[in-house]
Amino acid sequence: MSYSADTLDLSTLPAAQLVEIDREAIIAARKALYGEIWEAARARNPDLPAFDTLALEYEPVTIASESFGVAETVLLAAINDAGKKLRLAQANGADLDHLATTYHRTARKTVRAATADTPAITETDTAYRERSQLAPEALADMGLTPGGYIYKIRSAFADRIKHVWPINRGNGRVEIRVLGRDGNGAVPASTLAEIIQAFRPEEGQQSTDVLTVLSADIQPVTWDVTLFMKRGPDPAQVKALAKDQLTALAAKLHRLNEAHYVEAIASAAHVGPVATVRVDAPAAAIAARPEQAVFVEAINVETEVLA
Repeated sequence: MSYSADTLDLSTLPAAQLVEIDREAIIAARKALYGEIWEAARARNPDLPAFDTLALEYEPVTIASESFGVAETVLLAAINDAGKKLRLAQANGADLDHLATTYHRTARKTVRAATADTPAITETDTAYRERSQLAPEALADMGLTPGGYIYKIRSAFADRIKHVWPINRGNGRVEIRVLGRDGNGAVPASTLAEIIQAFRPEEGQQSTDVLTVLSADIQPVTWDVTLFMKRGPDPAQVKALAKDQLTALAAKLHRLNEAHYVEAIASAAHVGPVATVRVDAPAAAIAARPEQAVFVEAINVETEVLA
């Protein structure tokens, strides 16, 4: 199935400006306005002198105009910043909750219920934004788009499913691959059965596709990297920082149909004083497959000090 809504990261879009900000133009406009007002005053009172000192750096009116211009610039910037809170692409926290709930009828899901010792864990802003932008695709009355399948499954099973990938197998058959939140992402048969039940005619709205729901094929891998650095910085601290970056990348890439590139691994490990990075494993890129999710089960980081 061909679709892009699931992979389109709205947060990477540049923020559109509500108002244009040009500090120099604002100051020049204020000076020009003052000049017009002064000339109008002179027309009424010819005894007033000509005002021709606006170009002087220490002229009080020049200083005042620049002060007002800076204040106006700050105000316009605040307006643009406030505008970000009104867009799905840039909104965060409570602002994102408001937009997604009001305009997309999509509430933030709890992915881990609260316990006696720990508070509830809800969707991250990134996951919530990604799911919300798929909401319009779930509105079809006579069938669902690929994005509609993703939205409905991630909404109904948010505590267990973190990624979904529909695959068109032809002749009206749709295979839905799902990736779980726990462990390596393999989804138990009991959850797969619940998802199938949610799309039966008497339970759901989909009535045209023949569905098969399967767990993602999990490919376990290990990342082995070596950091080369000059003498001086503490190798242990550099190693820890690189491992944190690699761990974050591994979590981001734990999705269906996601490739693992050696260059991306090297880039994530290239922190602080590291001169270069050698990736020993994987030896080559791992291609993306819609049925598969690559799970990084171990990250090994070594350091070598350059002579």
